[in-house]
Amino acid sequence: MVYFELLSLLFLSHVHGVASLPPPVRPSSLIDTPTGVVHYFAVGSNLSRHKLENRAPGNSTIKLLSFEPAVVEQHRLAFNLKGFPPLEPGMGGIEPSSTSTIHGALVSLSRSEYEKVWLSEGGGSSNPSYYEYPVSAVPYNSTTPIPAISFRARPHARLKTDASPSLRYLNLLILGATELNLHQSYLDYLKSIPTQNPSTFLRFMSVNSFFITVR
Repeated sequence: MVYFELLSLLFLSHVHGVASLPPPVRPSSLIDTPTGVVHYFAVGSNLSRHKLENRAPGNSTIKLLSFEPAVVEQHRLAFNLKGFPPLEPGMGGIEPSSTSTIHGALVSLSRSEYEKVWLSEGGGSSNPSYYEYPVSAVPYNSTTPIPAISFRARPHARLKTDASPSLRYLNLLILGATELNLHQSYLDYLKSIPTQNPSTFLRFMSVNSFFITVR
């Protein structure tokens, strides 16, 4: 599982770094807060608290202050971040949508711990594939929106239409959504998303093709 995630990140850093673009403007008002607490709205594989806590570079962990279910209105889950087909056709992110509501994990953490999250998503590269996207997240147990940061694919790394995610990747989302106790209707939606699950032979050929391409 970790192998395919590392493979995807290597591919993204190689391909998405080809076209040089100005670095994205970071939402300083949401990062440099008076309290020093950053709110992050996770919608992809970071729905799993265990996965989020253990995705920091090196052997360090990411320390969370809180982790709770929340919704963001007029947005949807998109699988439009270019991946490495057929192993990982498209990765998850957030997209505006006037007819949808997206469920996810509202995470509170210190600025230094949030930076670990951003770096783990490629934020330290000169041409990151995501940019930090401001949203208003409403926790399940509240009616008060909280300004937060989510991740949206940048134009150079964004597919024109959503891909079908890999079975491996979608299962991470379903596992995280189940652990987070997201609404059953949203869990049913995740389970209904078509996936790609290439054969062992196709996986082998894709991996070898990848290493030939990036050499």
